[in-house]
Amino acid sequence: MSQKFKLSIVVLAYKSEYLSQTLLSIISQSKNDFSLFVLNDNSPDPQIGTIVDSTLLGYKYYYEKFVENLGGANLVAHWNRCILKTSSEYVWLICDDDIIPYNAVERFYNFIEVQYCPDLLRFNLSVIDKNSNLIYDSPEHPFSETSHEFAIRRLTRNCTSSLSEYIFSRKVFNRTNGFVNLPLAWASDDATWIKFGLSTGIKTIPGLPVQWRNDGQNISSDISRDVKKSKIQASYLFVLFTTAYLKIPYSLLIDWLKFQYSLVGIKKLTFTICFNFISIKYLIFKLLK
Repeated sequence: MSQKFKLSIVVLAYKSEYLSQTLLSIISQSKNDFSLFVLNDNSPDPQIGTIVDSTLLGYKYYYEKFVENLGGANLVAHWNRCILKTSSEYVWLICDDDIIPYNAVERFYNFIEVQYCPDLLRFNLSVIDKNSNLIYDSPEHPFSETSHEFAIRRLTRNCTSSLSEYIFSRKVFNRTNGFVNLPLAWASDDATWIKFGLSTGIKTIPGLPVQWRNDGQNISSDISRDVKKSKIQASYLFVLFTTAYLKIPYSLLIDWLKFQYSLVGIKKLTFTICFNFISIKYLIFKLLK
């Protein structure tokens, strides 16, 4: 697909239930200067192609159903694969059940005209349920913050953050080797925003929020045994990753780990964190390779 616009919007398609709402929010933008990609991770859902065709009738877009379902084994690898389908200056990944405000693209262009070439931008966020009813509005993000400030707000649970409200530059994606790969992609987005924001910080585009849907079907709500184990592993690796880039008080990291472990049903936690040089070098290498 020809990339004549600065922005590519990539819809990560796997479920059909809310896909039409997501697509309609994209094609109803007040400014249509973007390339639209709908990329299907070889979903068994037969309705996706039909919904894409009917909803986007008369609209220029690129649709592909991948031969291999990559997200089931490595979701971050799938995200990276989707980004490589584009060639624009900026990329916006949107999940197949989230909603973007009608003037989001227009506000993006207005913002980058004033703020010179930021690596990482975001909208504010609200959380909706399966019926699109508002659950809560997340507190507005600062206009600008460092990766360290963002990490502190996340670790102290004073910030709600997801994937769909962020836009990043291709330059920072290429320069930093893409998304941080953690099990189940649990905290991968947070780790990646920390990494992408190291040079120019994280800029917030003011105005209406992106709506993130919490309908009980995402990985955050999965409490199966294998998922619990992967979340525990990912949480620990996230701590190691964060300490490799930022100076974070260990007491704060331990409190965050305890909270993450409580989410998967571990009420009592006894562990020792040993940050020796060899283990950090090895684990960070594994994360970044």
